[in-house]
Amino acid sequence: MIPVTASRTSVRRVKSFPSTSNDNFRLFFTKASLPAVLTKLPEHTFIDANHAFLKLFGYTKEELRGRTFVDVCISREAEEWGPVLAALARRRSVVNLEQTLYARSGQPVTVLTNVNVITMAEGEYALTTLQNITERKRTEEALRAGAARLKHAYQAAHAGAWEWNTATNETVWSEGLWKLYGLSPRSCKPSYDSWRRAVHPEDRDRIEQTVREAVRSRGEIEVEWRVWDQEESERWLLSRGRPLTEDGPIYIGVVFDISEQKMVERELLQYRRHLEALVEQRTRELEERNAALLKEVSERKKTEEALRRSESRYRDLFENSMDAILVAGPNGTILAANGAACDMFGMTEAEFRARGRKPLIHPEERRLMGFLRERAVLGKVRRELTCLRKDGTPFIAEISSVLLDDSGGSFVNLRDISERKRHEEKITALNAGLDQRVRERTAELEEAIREQEAFSYSVSHDLRAPLRHINSYSSMIEEDYGEQLCAEARTYLHRIQGASSRMGSMIDQLLELSRMSRATMVFDSVDLSELVRQALRMFRETEPQREVEAVVQEQVMAWGDRSLLRQLIENLIGNAWKYTAKKEQARIEFGTCEKEGEQVIFVQDNGAGFDMAYRHKLFRAFERLHGSAEFDGAGIGLATSHRIVKRHGGRIWAEGKVGEGATFYFTIPGKRDVEDLPKGEQAD
Repeated sequence: MIPVTASRTSVRRVKSFPSTSNDNFRLFFTKASLPAVLTKLPEHTFIDANHAFLKLFGYTKEELRGRTFVDVCISREAEEWGPVLAALARRRSVVNLEQTLYARSGQPVTVLTNVNVITMAEGEYALTTLQNITERKRTEEALRAGAARLKHAYQAAHAGAWEWNTATNETVWSEGLWKLYGLSPRSCKPSYDSWRRAVHPEDRDRIEQTVREAVRSRGEIEVEWRVWDQEESERWLLSRGRPLTEDGPIYIGVVFDISEQKMVERELLQYRRHLEALVEQRTRELEERNAALLKEVSERKKTEEALRRSESRYRDLFENSMDAILVAGPNGTILAANGAACDMFGMTEAEFRARGRKPLIHPEERRLMGFLRERAVLGKVRRELTCLRKDGTPFIAEISSVLLDDSGGSFVNLRDISERKRHEEKITALNAGLDQRVRERTAELEEAIREQEAFSYSVSHDLRAPLRHINSYSSMIEEDYGEQLCAEARTYLHRIQGASSRMGSMIDQLLELSRMSRATMVFDSVDLSELVRQALRMFRETEPQREVEAVVQEQVMAWGDRSLLRQLIENLIGNAWKYTAKKEQARIEFGTCEKEGEQVIFVQDNGAGFDMAYRHKLFRAFERLHGSAEFDGAGIGLATSHRIVKRHGGRIWAEGKVGEGATFYFTIPGKRDVEDLPKGEQAD
């Protein structure tokens, strides 16, 4: 549909424009900066054209006069000019109709066409003016392509971008940033407060202080913090930002996911501690090798830290990436390379463009074809390939690539993992030599476990005797001398008796917790629903005055040790029973649900609940989120439950809200998963 004015074109009579009688109008027509042409109606033949029109389309007045737009191929298709002809037939104007016309050279020209009908002494004419928007259209297309490349750059670098107005606290987040924060755009609006809530509670004060100091001094921001993802696990993020202008309130920056780097650092630290425990019994040669390895790791960390400090913080996202990034065209051409890529291969960006992909891959690397096929099918790929530096030095790179579009262009992200591979080979060789010592250490640990069991037996008997004496003598004092004692003294006696009873209970629970870790497991099919009903009957008999609504899903089956699963159910139901004691309409529900594609079992109540900021303390021994004066207990039940679920190869976690209740989720692997375990793990 074309833009056509609703009213007829106003008529203005002049003596004769074609005969140049109207000098003012001719002067305006000739000197106009926009291309303009006058055609005779109804034949639509050219009468005159101004200089701008002739220059744009490459014709002379003599070549145009007496011919139509279609005759001289200004419009390749008659249909292209059809809407204009239809409007002129109704004597209506055409306003800003976007068309693609063609110059004499065949070059396409995108224009906005405006046509008005004018009446003169010789008859009716059409005055057509054109606005050349070809460059504007090319610019718009280039901007769209640049935005697409930037989006793919974020995806390839596993990063997100942000903009923050420090004066109004208004923020803008990229699509990748929502994913890094573990949030949905529908869950909240992007703001400083939304970002603050996404930060791990233990990191908030630290990074807020860092951000405030940076904003106050108009300096750059660089902070690391943790967030909780949807699987209730920690992820580490690194954010870098700087002011958009020297004195403006706008900050811009990027966020990287550094969880994998943090995990590697933790694993290296744990393994180093393990080696330190074993290296005491090794020979001097192994000690020297281990010291050399630690020194090498330390020097590598210092080198990486020096490189990070020297990295320019004023580069854009492409140059700011810590990984090598290449923008590749079809057929193995290289269009762009960041500084990290130039350093990795020892080449300049111009050399990348001139040489292409082929010299970068080792000639004997047979995995390249599979790499390209997988990317062509899936649109992305991540593999390890052997590459070559400019000086011919081979190295192993972890390469991830994402196709940009159907033309075959792609983003390529490279990481040099040669050093990691060498460390893995050293560690493998070191482990091979430690097998015998590990077996010896295992024998020592087994002996220590037997001694621990003997000690536990001794504790369970030797500590009970003094506690019984304390209870007995305090009871005798109360019976024989109770009337002679003052009220405060009797209170002290009662406290002594209560404390000794609690200590005895704690000893029993500690021994039970220890027994849970050592007991031999006998796997069978267990009806958890029936165990829940038995536990509820037991608690109702203990407190018959309580009114508790219980909802139990039928036939919830599990494959595990019946006695341990009974203890697990009694602990979780007992926990729900205890913390709903102050509810007039208490409710406990047991059943199954699906969490992220996995079938899980849950126990839910509407009791006291808990603060999710302290959920990491729930399953620790003697860690309690409620005081003993409010709810009794020793803090062993959930620790025991956690150990039972772990022994079955499952997971347990909780969700809750203060005053609204709590839900405990756990998983128990099926029979096939248990049978796939080594026999020792099934029984131990």
